[in-house]
Amino acid sequence: MEFEIGGRGDFIVEVDTEVLFSKRGLIACESERFPEVGEITKLIKARK
Repeated sequence: MEFEIGGRGDFIVEVDTEVLFSKRGLIACESERFPEVGEITKLIKARK
């Protein structure tokens, strides 16, 4: 796991260079958002 501090407010979760969640890259959302509780865990489990 790696934590990187940026300056633009990005929130990106990557596993093996695959982007699983990007606050700015959400499709069909009216606004940027952070993940819901358990959402990242579900995304990681779903990629297996």
